[in-house]
Amino acid sequence: MKVLVAGCGSIGRRHALNASALGAQVALCDPLTARLQEFAQAHGFKECFADLQEAVAVARPDAAIVASPTHCHLEQALLLARQGVHILMEKPLAHTLAGLAELEQVVAGRRLTFMMAQCQRFHEGFLALKKLLDEQRIGQVWHVEITNGWFLPDWHYKEDYRQEYAAQRKMGGGVLLTNLSHLFDTIHWLFGEIIEVRGWKTQLSDLALDVEDFAACLLRTKRNIFVTVVDDFLARAPHGEVRVNGTEGFVVFNLRQNSLACWTVKDRRFLPGDARATEPGRKVICVLENGIGYDMQPLTATVPFETNHRYRAELAHFLELVARRETCFELDLRTGVRVMNQLLSPEMAWKTRVDGN
Repeated sequence: MKVLVAGCGSIGRRHALNASALGAQVALCDPLTARLQEFAQAHGFKECFADLQEAVAVARPDAAIVASPTHCHLEQALLLARQGVHILMEKPLAHTLAGLAELEQVVAGRRLTFMMAQCQRFHEGFLALKKLLDEQRIGQVWHVEITNGWFLPDWHYKEDYRQEYAAQRKMGGGVLLTNLSHLFDTIHWLFGEIIEVRGWKTQLSDLALDVEDFAACLLRTKRNIFVTVVDDFLARAPHGEVRVNGTEGFVVFNLRQNSLACWTVKDRRFLPGDARATEPGRKVICVLENGIGYDMQPLTATVPFETNHRYRAELAHFLELVARRETCFELDLRTGVRVMNQLLSPEMAWKTRVDGN
């Protein structure tokens, strides 16, 4: 199978190397020719193009990975789909809702495999969290708290952050499209379809951006689970945490430490007289004197983790779908459209602070 990688930034380079390792022939396309040639020469890729239309005509790929800046996604996807090329699309699907219906029509008409790249579904930690939830280790889920953040100038520290797509509205930047396009899909996967969003997006910092650098929202899913999300480009130390609260306890997944901590009533709650409460090394607190005791230390395990695993597993899944000519599956084009509507549809109540008011 021949795979064309459109965009040779950090994620495009990773996809190209993974595709080659998985046995695919790889062609590259990037309008930044110096970057393109440097990467191609370093890794022995022979077919290189600065223009996507030429790349499709000459390389004749079976599939393509769109890893370009967000504002290029829709135009490139339409060009590829019209030529019958299967597509793995980096998130988000686009920077606007305009044109999505046309893309859906072309993909359906050509019976193409179109998959959204949502690597968190292949992340060892999120998979371990999902397994724990599926086993109902903490009972029925009531509500979820998600916090995430990193400092935009540190992201690609060798480059001027002001030129990053994430920093520019015209390129589809901002916290919503850059970060929440991942999280909203993960929430759907773990907790059910999002049916209501109430949120706030704004710029809190003096970074040279024309997009929001902070977003906070409350979501409700079809399973009547409430989820709070706080995300930003401001955190000087990267962090990411998911706390899930249920009828029988809670679980916390720490994305940066790759740890999963689980607290359950049956293991950590003690009635007066329970001998477990006095076991050596156990610290128990009581809300009321002589009342029920709680050991607040959850059972914590480190999740085996390798940085590239999720990307390679994601790409292997896409190539398998292409080989089987699958057109309807989890993470297909409908997934990307759904997330776009949740983030950008007027029906979703995002408020914006203007001029500091």
